[in-house]
Amino acid sequence: MSEERLARVRPALHYRHVPSEENNKVFGRDQSFVAGPPTNIQFMVKDPKKYAATGGWAFGHFQDGKASTDETMMKTCFACHQQMKARDLVFTRYAR
Repeated sequence: MSEERLARVRPALHYRHVPSEENNKVFGRDQSFVAGPPTNIQFMVKDPKKYAATGGWAFGHFQDGKASTDETMMKTCFACHQQMKARDLVFTRYAR
């Protein structure tokens, strides 16, 4: 995926942390977790003209395979992301 396209869509998969008994045996204490069942998926889609009112981003939230229709919850996305203005409202950093 091109850098330009990657900059337009930001996915975030959130999941439950599940202890890894196998890894904890290696470390000798409870400290290791692996990804468990997903809890939700969130997307940000960049379109400065279409979404000018929310900093150029649309926000999406999917839970149990269904898109959220809760407008009140969706409005909290932009409010929270505003603290990341220096990074174009994006919290996530991808490895390069």
